[in-house]
Amino acid sequence: MRLHPSFPLLLNVTLLCLCLCLSLLSIPVSSAPSRHVHILTDANFEHDTQASTGSTTGDWLIEFWAPWCGHCRHFEPVFSELAEWARSEHLPITLASLDATQHGSTSKQFNIRSFPSLRIVSHGKVYEYKGSRDLETLKKLLEERSWASASPSSSMPSYPVPPVPTAIDGVLSSMKDVWRDLTSLAQRHPIPAAVLATMGLLFGVVVVMLVYVLFFEPKPIIHNATATRQSQTQTHAKPASVSASASALASASASASSSPALAGNEEASNTPTDSKTKKEQ
Repeated sequence: MRLHPSFPLLLNVTLLCLCLCLSLLSIPVSSAPSRHVHILTDANFEHDTQASTGSTTGDWLIEFWAPWCGHCRHFEPVFSELAEWARSEHLPITLASLDATQHGSTSKQFNIRSFPSLRIVSHGKVYEYKGSRDLETLKKLLEERSWASASPSSSMPSYPVPPVPTAIDGVLSSMKDVWRDLTSLAQRHPIPAAVLATMGLLFGVVVVMLVYVLFFEPKPIIHNATATRQSQTQTHAKPASVSASASALASASASASSSPALAGNEEASNTPTDSKTKKEQ
């Protein structure tokens, strides 16, 4: 059976269309947020909520969500309706949402590990809501304000509002996340984890060597040896010069001492001649 010459082109076009359709389906689609739900970010979280003190803006029910989370998409209409109902009932609480994938600093501050996560911020404390997320249960929660009672429910553990994370806290948190992931990988796949650790160690050694070579000048061992030899040469040359100067001084003193003797001999040799000349005269 012979294929049509245009078959490869048609196959490529079909595959391209299929890939485009799959990519469109993978894009998370969410409805527009309710106008009664306050949108929080890393930039406005502390300013709007006053979470550290809680003395100016009242209580907050915050939903931490992610665009790719299917449970978040199903819960969004319920949360929007709950916000409209709370506003109509004039309840002293503000409902807000925060995209944890776009605002990771606040998510790490509140130790968000799953989605959707509900946190109630009230008077400097954080309450973790782990109950049912249906509309009637949440309405009852807001009406009774069980988190404000003297003995909160055991399903809502509380703790003080964590401080705003700094840059160092972010680095430490990232290191903890990496260590947790590596530990989990080592438990499930020990051989790949050992290979990864070995590669990381070798890479670290190479980086340290490159930094040392590029930014730290090695000690000039050759130049130091040359300077040592020069100093030794100068040290040996000094006694020779001293001995030469001493010999020169000795010769000079010897010549000086021999000069009077020569002068005396010359006078002695000249004396008989002078006496003979006087006798002849």
